[in-house]
Amino acid sequence: LAGCGDGAPATGSSPVSGARTLELQSPAPAGSGEPHLSADAQGNVYLSWLEPRGEGVHALRFARLAPDGTQWSRPQTIVERDDLFVNWADFPSLLPTRSGRLVAHWLQKRGADNYAYDVRIAQSLDGGVTWSGSRVLHDDGAAAEHGFVSLWETPQGEVQAAWLDGRGTGAHLTHGEMQLGFSALSPDGVPGPTELIDTRTCDCCQTDAAWSSDGPVLAYRDRSGEEVRDIRVLRRVQGRWLEPVQVHADGWRIDGCPVNGPAIAAQDRRVAVAWFPAAQDQA
Repeated sequence: LAGCGDGAPATGSSPVSGARTLELQSPAPAGSGEPHLSADAQGNVYLSWLEPRGEGVHALRFARLAPDGTQWSRPQTIVERDDLFVNWADFPSLLPTRSGRLVAHWLQKRGADNYAYDVRIAQSLDGGVTWSGSRVLHDDGAAAEHGFVSLWETPQGEVQAAWLDGRGTGAHLTHGEMQLGFSALSPDGVPGPTELIDTRTCDCCQTDAAWSSDGPVLAYRDRSGEEVRDIRVLRRVQGRWLEPVQVHADGWRIDGCPVNGPAIAAQDRRVAVAWFPAAQDQA
């Protein structure tokens, strides 16, 4: 918006000065879903998606769009299996780091229960040509739901992650509380111990994270004992998570998960959060 001018935009341009829209053919074939976008420091944009391969098999694939924005690279496969947990709300992601390391996460079933699955992490050091063996992000070993992952990189190049952790709920959320987990990955992609940073959260709303000048800021939907499910943020300062802060007192009481999480962005110490509320049935 800082580039907006007073004149009418040229044909094919947006109102932002010098910007234009260009329609590109998606690198993901028909039937694909669960897309995720990320970008690296050089301006490359990465699109990842899940692609059906027949008879219950899905592949997590990605392609890269160069900074000139004219052509996608040839799609590459991260993992292909018949036990990936595929659903519309909780999807894999790909994080490109400043060193060129690519870190990916996906959901993989554990045993026969439909709602018992792990978060798996793998990384590539050669631009996605080859990938390391995957590792489970969380350390509980429980046959329960784990997902809604946020990945980010610190200025020192460490990859960190937060997710909804169902170790206390059972596979069908029949008891206990969904919790918010945190872990840091070693340079070779090994997750560290899980730190539970909120012990009662909404069960299946997306999380999101941004990097401020003070450290990571994590946004998520909380869950009070009275079933009020408003948005909170957690800040990590000097290696320690502070107490969560309510973004706004919506007072949205709902006896179930709305499957609708927040989005967050940061620049220096300025942080913005956007979210959907429906308190008193007013969306």
